Amino acid sequence: MVSGKQFGRRFGIWDIKTWSEQLVIPQGQTKERADMYIACKYGFYSLASKPAPQFLHDKPVIHVRAHDKHDLLRLIRRIKDLKLKIQPEIMGRERAGWSYRFFLHPSDLPKVLARLGTGVNYPSFKKMAYLLPHQRDKFWVYDRMTKDMAKAYGIPIPKPG
Repeated sequence: MVSGKQFGRRFGIWDIKTWSEQLVIPQGQTKERADMYIACKYGFYSLASKPAPQFLHDKPVIHVRAHDKHDLLRLIRRIKDLKLKIQPEIMGRERAGWSYRFFLHPSDLPKVLARLGTGVNYPSFKKMAYLLPHQRDKFWVYDRMTKDMAKAYGIPIPKPG
């Protein structure tokens, strides 16, 4: 398991300016195509609309990606009773930016997001992340991301104590 500091260093999550300068729009795509990041009590995910692997079909699907396979397993357990057009099956890709993924039909995304919304039963996301053993190693990254977003919007960050 990677510590929060290692995660931040590995993926360049230091400040919004550095992060945004690294964004590259692949040839043939427009700025409207964007990845979605979800940080929730089940894990941290990246969702992107991309072509499906050939064994599914040739239409775009939603790639639900994670660095930690257990994050995807928790998400799949959370949505297992939903009637989905593509049953989630985790695929691993060595040396990929996001090592683990499964695929969703685009029409199933609202159902999955609604299900994630029903899991919001805490007053503070960061405090919840610190208290859950499977999220604690990501706490540092969530804390840094929160501060960097505030900084990007010019919101003063209170000093502890």
